[in-house]
Amino acid sequence: MHAFYGLDEAGFGPNLGPLVVSVTRWRVPRAASGIDLYEELAEVVSIEADASGTRLHLADSKVVYSPSRGLAALELSAQCLLRLAGIDAATFHSVWIGLVGALPSDLEPWFLTDFAVPLAAKPGEIDRFVSGCRTAFDRRGIVLSAIASDIVQTRRFNELTTFHDSKGAALSRITLGLLGRNWTHQQIDKALVILDKHGGRNRYDNLLMSEFPDILPQCLGEGRECSRYRLGPHEFRFQMKAEAHLPVAAASIISKYVRELAMEAFNRFWLAHDPGLRPTKGYPGDASRFRTDVQALQARLEIPDDVFWRSR
Repeated sequence: MHAFYGLDEAGFGPNLGPLVVSVTRWRVPRAASGIDLYEELAEVVSIEADASGTRLHLADSKVVYSPSRGLAALELSAQCLLRLAGIDAATFHSVWIGLVGALPSDLEPWFLTDFAVPLAAKPGEIDRFVSGCRTAFDRRGIVLSAIASDIVQTRRFNELTTFHDSKGAALSRITLGLLGRNWTHQQIDKALVILDKHGGRNRYDNLLMSEFPDILPQCLGEGRECSRYRLGPHEFRFQMKAEAHLPVAAASIISKYVRELAMEAFNRFWLAHDPGLRPTKGYPGDASRFRTDVQALQARLEIPDDVFWRSR
């Protein structure tokens, strides 16, 4: 059996809301280094938006989603992926549980209340795409065998960035930690793992050794565009524009969708206390505006700043 892993994140830059890192694992019929899933599944998925409405748009979430177009396109792609992986995607909490395994005991107050999804995508359209994808996947011998995420709430984000002394180092540890928890290298013949480069880093061998101490990484090349390593029969690639690979694009979509649901929950919480508030996406600039708008309310609700605001 061969496997193709893709990892990506959403929410690295904002001051409000969680960082979400996701991994998708695909079972493929031959070595993943020689397979292009966009070509294999061209009848049902596309890296470009499909005007005919017959192929699912799977690309970098920044391409699939924009605030001006709304959530529907991103949600359609994410809901289909979740269902293809066997994850219950009927509510915000069920998505969280399906991706993480359980709700954490320290849920931030805005995440305590559940709500139904999808919010914008049409259920009948989701059903249609899921059915078509399953048929094509079966015919090609391709399986979306797992999706998992790490939903890093604000206090933990602050603790990790302080401990590692940088956001970039924390992101690398979170990402490889997620992979390690979902890594089945002893059950497969060969795997290809692709993820984005983190910042200006070119060397990742020490990170790999710390996460996978039982396998000594062999460097296959390190550079600005791509750094490659072999761990036993498996290959790891840290590369720029990794979303050109379908498993990474799928991870990008899942991460962004979970992040959008989380900010929906965040805004619902604050607007329930003050309906006159203007919602936020949590990015710098507007996050500062929102922080000022809720400052008195935050104090009245006794919400600590390290639960509300990212320090880096």
